[in-house]
Amino acid sequence: MTIEVGPSNVKRMVKLTLKRGLLAAAALLTVVLIALGAWVWSLNSEIEDKLKNRRFLPPTEFFTSPQAYGKDDRWTRDEVRAELLRRGYRENPADRPLSAGQFWSLEGGACTASISPLADVQEPTCLIYSPNETPDPEFEKPELKLQALAWAGSDPSVIAMALQGNPLQLAAQTWLEPEVFAQYLGSTPVLQTWTNLGDTPSACLNAVLAIEDSQFLEHGGVSFLGIARAAVKNLLRGRVAQGGSTITQQMVKNFFLTSERTLKRKATEIVMSMLLEAHAKKDDIFETYLNIIYMGQSGPFEVRGFGAAARHYFNQDLPQLSLPQCSLLAAILNSPGSFDPSRKPENALKRRARVLERMTELKMISSDEATAAEQEPLPKVQRPAVWETAPYYIQAALFTLSQKGLSSEGLQIFTGLKTSHQEVAQKAVQGQIDRLEKENPKIKAIAAKGIPLEGLMLSMDLKNNWITAAVGGRSYRKTQYNRILDGHRQIGSLMKPFVFYSALENDPNLNALTPLQDAKFSYKYEGQTWSPENYGKKYEGEVPMYYALKKSLNAATAQAGIAAGLPRLKDVAERAGSQSALKALPSLTLGAFELYPTEVLRMYSTLAHMGRRTEPVWVRSARYPQGETVFTPSTESSEVLDPVITAQVVGMMKQTVQSGTAAAVKLSGFDLPAAGKTGTTSDSRDTWFAGFTAQRLTLAWIGYDQNASHNLTGGSGTVPIWIEFMKKAAEHDARTDFAWPEGTRIEHVQPPLEPSEIELILKN
Repeated sequence: MTIEVGPSNVKRMVKLTLKRGLLAAAALLTVVLIALGAWVWSLNSEIEDKLKNRRFLPPTEFFTSPQAYGKDDRWTRDEVRAELLRRGYRENPADRPLSAGQFWSLEGGACTASISPLADVQEPTCLIYSPNETPDPEFEKPELKLQALAWAGSDPSVIAMALQGNPLQLAAQTWLEPEVFAQYLGSTPVLQTWTNLGDTPSACLNAVLAIEDSQFLEHGGVSFLGIARAAVKNLLRGRVAQGGSTITQQMVKNFFLTSERTLKRKATEIVMSMLLEAHAKKDDIFETYLNIIYMGQSGPFEVRGFGAAARHYFNQDLPQLSLPQCSLLAAILNSPGSFDPSRKPENALKRRARVLERMTELKMISSDEATAAEQEPLPKVQRPAVWETAPYYIQAALFTLSQKGLSSEGLQIFTGLKTSHQEVAQKAVQGQIDRLEKENPKIKAIAAKGIPLEGLMLSMDLKNNWITAAVGGRSYRKTQYNRILDGHRQIGSLMKPFVFYSALENDPNLNALTPLQDAKFSYKYEGQTWSPENYGKKYEGEVPMYYALKKSLNAATAQAGIAAGLPRLKDVAERAGSQSALKALPSLTLGAFELYPTEVLRMYSTLAHMGRRTEPVWVRSARYPQGETVFTPSTESSEVLDPVITAQVVGMMKQTVQSGTAAAVKLSGFDLPAAGKTGTTSDSRDTWFAGFTAQRLTLAWIGYDQNASHNLTGGSGTVPIWIEFMKKAAEHDARTDFAWPEGTRIEHVQPPLEPSEIELILKN
């Protein structure tokens, strides 16, 4: 059967086909529009989410501790004034009120009128200041809004501190705001100093606009004319000679998208740029761009933004920059690797000249100004020293937060670090390692085999328990192994103060002068025989208890510990702060077990606090930039050791640094009252020194990760580190002795083994 196709049937078929095609096209278009709408909506949501935080990619910021000044600390007026000026404070006349970042320098009656308790002080001088703005929660206290320090004449000791009031009220301490010492974007270390647009020189703003986007204030995020112009120029030259991206597009490209070069990414960039302009003001976009754009590299740190670049290239604050400097930063911005003034000066000069030429074309500057700016030499970039050990501190701070289940991303983390202490600590550890590898024959030979000697140091402010310096190894760049957190080492003779505490606790009739027998002996336990030996296998017979401690006599110490009871000794160590598993074996008396350095620090902190146990503080506070505080450490303390017995032990430990195994401390000229104990393991694989003054505790260790023997002692290996650090770190501390608890007395005695009188602490 044959079906004829007539004209009418063809028309119907065409109409049906067209109808179906239109329906399909409409459906497809609907799907495309829905997908496009969903895509734009998702991009819009991302923009809105990012805009909730004004800085788009907020770095994790690490702040130092505040600079503290206490009564009787040895800070001269000129030193404090210089520190205020270094931080950007301005000196105001006395008849003008103070606002944040300003200070008065007063003398005589003007000083006493402000701080009334100084009425009887001869020739008083004082500095009264209002701290710079800081996000540190500590400075939210109203009494810290106005602070003062006072001196009597030319005496270098601070005689009084005062806090807000009318007149100012005396206080125990005054504070200067903390400073940022490290920043991270994810895992990338950065240098970034946020500067408001109003504080950025107009020369810098104009230079960037001239060379990067002269139509920035006119377009809506994308300049299609600029894209077309760049495309034509690139086509004519046969290479990429000019870009067409606006500042807004650069923002989106660098901080919202990946670096892939595809049409999809370019389309996304264009849409997001228009959305960004719809949500944010031009000033906000420009300010953010200038603060987060990549501007070069300082060692492992990315230099982000003009504020950090000003410090990096010119060692100046951004508001102080001139036209030649601003035009150079605008030149570098395009390609920091290609226009680095120290590495590629010719490129930098040519690019700066182009920036100045463009500014002249746009009538932002005159031709004379451009010519004068071109004559300025390029800066001799002084690369700032990067504290190599700061990453060890940062690791410990992040570990503290991770234990609480906190992510550090975007947090402002306020630590106890003092940058001056950190720098000195690094030099002290590295300097001692270098000397030993150069001068000690055995260590020099080991170094020649490619085995590096390692060291660590921890220092703690006993007033507030803040860790002020932490060195976890000789070089973080070479190895990220953090011996502070992960180094589980035998502590040797560092255990001995706790042995003698146990003896005094066990028998109230004992004291520092009680005679002990320092003689070779054997102790049998669990079918074994243990025979401790003195260093050098020399024994001194009958000696006072303090003498056995200061000379670190193994035999006398072991007998005292065994007599007191090994379970008691284990309990004392755990009460003081040890957390690693200990066994009540006789070798416990000589420290033949492993502890982490943080445990040792906690235990010695308990001694320094006269029996009160506290937790060392790495992080003082952590919060988000919006103000939500997510972490504050516990400040609780508990009395775990008897203060009178602890004081007696500390008194004996003072003799260690006077004429014992750490006598080099006194011989070095260190003039603060100090107590301490050296530690050397029997196989000479670990050498320690833990020493403290009334204000700070410092712990040092030297050894090999491979557990090689070095034949060092605490006196030869680690005491030099302690001395070098503490001479600098404690130079401004008040010259005060320990605060001895009630129930004790200071006794000056003439024991038979001493050439002259010594000072001991005895109970009443």
